[in-house]
Amino acid sequence: ISLRQDVSTRAALAWALAANRQPHRAWEQFAAVLEMGFRDAVVFYRAGCVADSLGRKAESRRLWQKSLDLNP
Repeated sequence: ISLRQDVSTRAALAWALAANRQPHRAWEQFAAVLEMGFRDAVVFYRAGCVADSLGRKAESRRLWQKSLDLNP
């Protein structure tokens, strides 16, 4: 990540962290991706999964809805 701080790299890192049971670190990366204004159904879905695992139910529902809005 120190070499590439683009959206795709951060999103991939976030999902890898989530898969390795590091949801807090994953959320930090997803938050950075979302702040950049990236709009992608898969990213919204995965960020919603991480938010849900952290107990952020309203945030997860909002992200999942954004995912569905882009890709019903």
